[in-house]
Amino acid sequence: MLFLMAFLGGIFFACFSPWLQVANVEVAGAQKINSDDFVKKIQDTAQKQLAFFPTKSILLFNINAAREELLKEFPQLADIKIERQFPSTIYAAIVERSPPAVIKNEKGDYYIVDDNGIFFKTLSETDNNNLFEINYNPPSDLRLGQSAINKDILQKILRAKNSIETNANIYLKSAEVINEQRINLNTNEGWQIFINPQKDIDWQTTKLQAVAGDSLFQIQRQNLLYVDLRFTKVYVKQR
Repeated sequence: MLFLMAFLGGIFFACFSPWLQVANVEVAGAQKINSDDFVKKIQDTAQKQLAFFPTKSILLFNINAAREELLKEFPQLADIKIERQFPSTIYAAIVERSPPAVIKNEKGDYYIVDDNGIFFKTLSETDNNNLFEINYNPPSDLRLGQSAINKDILQKILRAKNSIETNANIYLKSAEVINEQRINLNTNEGWQIFINPQKDIDWQTTKLQAVAGDSLFQIQRQNLLYVDLRFTKVYVKQR
């Protein structure tokens, strides 16, 4: 009987002790998400019902379930680390998704994606914020948290952009995914660069760097239509 009473007393203390109720939620890393909404979601997750009695015991707080639910509720988050800080605080460190590009479909809809191509926010044309634009048609039933563009394709476009702007001093404003073997990169000067994502991106951009350093190219540059890097030889087309 003493053992049973001690056991039941321990359960009661763990579940209903006022010292072990979740009273505070601390969030670190929030820049764009609404911290109040995030805190409220954690508080709601902490709320439990045991034998008709409500409890927010920190000992009953399921960290893994809370993390999964929060990532689902806030698709703009890339990761969440949650810890219990006894006696009554839940600490959450969040990592927000970084937007390297915005996907624009043929209907003119905008989808902000992260480095992995995951769609986490819609965007209006007036709120473009000068993000690098990629013209591509994601699935028609695309939802928050789903892939809007193949990660490999996105990484190759961004790799080409970075290399071209850094090494060839040619700046890009957008890209168009034409098919599996052709991507058009649109420069700020009004001409295009054709690359093949199935081939070595570094080799293609290295060829452009060599061409861009030629004095004749600098003369032709104002009247260019496109530079095609997809083949062994670089093809330059003027207007």
